[in-house]
Amino acid sequence: MKRSLLLAGLLLAPWIVQAADNFQVSVLRKKADAIRAKAARPGEEITATETVFYQVTVANRAFKETGAVTARYILFVERQELGVKAGSEQIDKEKGENAVEALKPQGKVSFNTSEITLREQSLSGGNFIYLNGGRIKAKDSLVGIWVKLFEGETQVGEYINPSTLSNKYKWN
Repeated sequence: MKRSLLLAGLLLAPWIVQAADNFQVSVLRKKADAIRAKAARPGEEITATETVFYQVTVANRAFKETGAVTARYILFVERQELGVKAGSEQIDKEKGENAVEALKPQGKVSFNTSEITLREQSLSGGNFIYLNGGRIKAKDSLVGIWVKLFEGETQVGEYINPSTLSNKYKWN
């Protein structure tokens, strides 16, 4: 019984690897909007926002048509707060998914992820500090993106940028 399961696993393993090799995923960060605000008095908060998203491209590297797949993604955003001590950053996960129709041989399709608003805050004027030692400049940042491709419930492709993202966070 164990030998037959092992043999079945060995026979299916090349198909699983080949299916994963059929797809190539690439991403490009894009800016949607940016707003700068000016403070009127010294000591006021200045807030600037920037809206960004990723353009995800899924390419069929095979010489045959693929089936339809679902692209699920997670965007990782580091949020900093003005007046809070360094080291208390929070990581937000923005999840989404997009259906990708069957791709012709060597074909590709692109879609946009959901938009993320990043804030940059600071105090206007000169020598202001927080009594608790909190930061006087705070800036949100887009840490990365993790994309998985699924045919039904079977994973057939994956893209992680930066590649160390999977060491720090879990897919869920």
